[in-house]
Amino acid sequence: MRDVDFIEGLTYKEVDLNLDPCIFPQCGHFLTIQSMDGLMDIRKYYDMVEIDEREVPMAVKSSLVPFSMDDIKKCATCRGSLRDLARYGRLVRRAILDESMKKFILWVNGAYVPLAQDVLREIGSLSNKSEMWHLHSLAAGKELNIKLARTKQIESLRNALGTYKKRWTPLLSLRNRLMSFHNQVTKEEQPYNKVRQIVEIAQRRRNKVGQFHFDESVLQTKGAVLSQSLLLRLDISFLTDLLWLRDNVPGAKPKIIMDLKLWRSDCRGLLNVAESSQRPLQLVEAYIYLAQLYSMERWHSSTTENADHCQKEGKKHVEIAKDICTKNPTQTKGMLEEIEQAEKSLRDSTFYTVVSSEERMAVVKAMATEFHGTGHWYYCENGHPFTIGECGMPMQLARCPECNAQVGGQQHRAVDGITHATDLEAGINGLRIG
Repeated sequence: MRDVDFIEGLTYKEVDLNLDPCIFPQCGHFLTIQSMDGLMDIRKYYDMVEIDEREVPMAVKSSLVPFSMDDIKKCATCRGSLRDLARYGRLVRRAILDESMKKFILWVNGAYVPLAQDVLREIGSLSNKSEMWHLHSLAAGKELNIKLARTKQIESLRNALGTYKKRWTPLLSLRNRLMSFHNQVTKEEQPYNKVRQIVEIAQRRRNKVGQFHFDESVLQTKGAVLSQSLLLRLDISFLTDLLWLRDNVPGAKPKIIMDLKLWRSDCRGLLNVAESSQRPLQLVEAYIYLAQLYSMERWHSSTTENADHCQKEGKKHVEIAKDICTKNPTQTKGMLEEIEQAEKSLRDSTFYTVVSSEERMAVVKAMATEFHGTGHWYYCENGHPFTIGECGMPMQLARCPECNAQVGGQQHRAVDGITHATDLEAGINGLRIG
């Protein structure tokens, strides 16, 4: 046994192990329980009581919410890992869980950007194709029903293209990638819910009753909102393209019977989640999608009454989108061109093809560097993550890139409502929840 100096200036042989036992991490350096409790800051996370002249953790403090913990502590002598200490297992697992959640946030952002770029690029390519396509499988006088839910309707529209369905092959392949991304970013797939599922399964096996509780505000809605919006944009582009083809083919046109009630319901679902999570960009997109759908249905309505209703509703959603852009100009960059396009389609009989502006492409590209800060992680008052570089402490006032809430601070003091997460350690691999 090595005669190692402790933080309090004692050596191993000078310690009364009956009063203050030692803890031995894998690195070989050791501390008394009292010193190790201080290093791990155990009193910050546990309610402690004194039993036989020794402090014992009795309960987790109610203030222990996600992202409230500091990074996992390391050995004060060699910076070695302290993750194997059973006494602090709950703290270690909680810190690992927080790190997993931050890795999830980074992954969502990194996976979304190339998908969004591909969607905007592929949609733009539809209007650049010079070939004259036509609805090969629809003879004159036949009807094309557009009333199904989106996924079924897309397949139906694809079949309507007949031998020219390869026009949509790249977009359909992209849609499959986007669906896979969407399925991976649901709340059920996030680290905290994964742990809850594991705990509940273990409890059922042991015939125990109980729940894994956590502050559900930590669950990130960003990935789901972004993927919902991209899917709607892509699906509406399929419908828009088919209507454009139908209007531009020579000869008799197939009759279209259209009822987009189910599509509009999906848009309102996006609208609700974007509004509740304070994301003005996706809120504007939801209103634009609604306006586009009302415009399509207006020009293919079987009654004047329904056509007038669609025009009125479409204009209302356009005006709301404009108002949101006026109030949040930074967060809604690149959307004015799409709003103008939706407005034209409501006014003119020709439905315009979907166009993605260069400004919108630039905004998506800028997201690739959104979390490349080298400082500390913070969350705005609406729960949106951001980073502060340099020393990691706030030195100037700014606005959240997603909801426009005030963030940052002055003289190393953050504004009210800011939540300090912790540094995201690079290279954290193979995380396990023990």
